[in-house]
Amino acid sequence: MTLIRSTLFNIAFYGNTIIRLILMIRVILFGTSEQNLAQAKKWASTSNTMLDKIAGTKVEIEGLENLPEGGFIVAAQHQSFWDTFALMPYLDSPVFIYKKELNKIPLFGACLQKTNMIAVDRSARGKAMAGVLKGARKEVMENGRQLFIFPEGTRRPVGAPLEYKFGVGRIYEDVNVPIVPIALVSGLYWPRHSFMRQPGTFKAKILPPIELGLSIEEVMDRLVADTQVASDELLLDAVKTNPKLPIPQAVRERLDLIQKTKDA
Repeated sequence: MTLIRSTLFNIAFYGNTIIRLILMIRVILFGTSEQNLAQAKKWASTSNTMLDKIAGTKVEIEGLENLPEGGFIVAAQHQSFWDTFALMPYLDSPVFIYKKELNKIPLFGACLQKTNMIAVDRSARGKAMAGVLKGARKEVMENGRQLFIFPEGTRRPVGAPLEYKFGVGRIYEDVNVPIVPIALVSGLYWPRHSFMRQPGTFKAKILPPIELGLSIEEVMDRLVADTQVASDELLLDAVKTNPKLPIPQAVRERLDLIQKTKDA
């Protein structure tokens, strides 16, 4: 049954994505940034609905009250493709950092540019961060948008210790806005490099903002510590409430470590 539902969901998800991009041609060409962003949010909402209704994967977002007004940085764990879109509807005007090469994808690249996302040229190396900071100052400080960033830089296995890069700390110091950490366990239900979508209920947790005025080292320590604690709690909850969920070996090892820490 899981295989059938996963197949149906993937067909619906990618079909919906392609159809919406085609229907958005007029908005991409002639619409405003706000109109394009609104369409992107609708796509994200319908994707979450399909995940629930077709794959049987329900998502609960905790801590929405922790989202401040105006511009801020969202620093989320990254385990799944789900992370890249699912929280968009809950933010007023999200802005993402993306690889400049994505601009070459027909329609999708045009949509990224139309919504004023921040393109980064990774081949520029040291200059890449300067471009990110310039874009963040404009979109977050001047335009009051919410910069959504994955501090790990790439998708990581569920249960792996957090390895946050210092880039998020540099942006925090330069742009001078709060950081809102997000913990999740999406990789248990939408695994990376996998066709399967596991049924059940999982949670993503929006944590209280980290205040201004900390050094890069201090904010990184807080960000990693707060997110790791919340992530471990979500992992324990997911395994407890979904006993039929396939558990990877790395997750079992993490659960054993969490339990030993609690018993100590």
